[in-house]
Amino acid sequence: MEMWQTYCPNCQKLVLGQRETVNTVAYVLLTLFSCGFWLIIWWIMNATFRQRPFLCTICGTPGINEAR
Repeated sequence: MEMWQTYCPNCQKLVLGQRETVNTVAYVLLTLFSCGFWLIIWWIMNATFRQRPFLCTICGTPGINEAR
């Protein structure tokens, strides 16, 4: 779980936002056991997870004006 300060349009204030991240330990093990094949999938999933918005921890609305 990654957390960052974001503006919630529903609550109309700066709030702590959160979003899911990839499970690094599991992905390292999968990469080792698959002889590197999982590294391609890991890279794709990491890129898509970083594009997801931070969600307001109060109401769950996607935040806007993120600095990341």
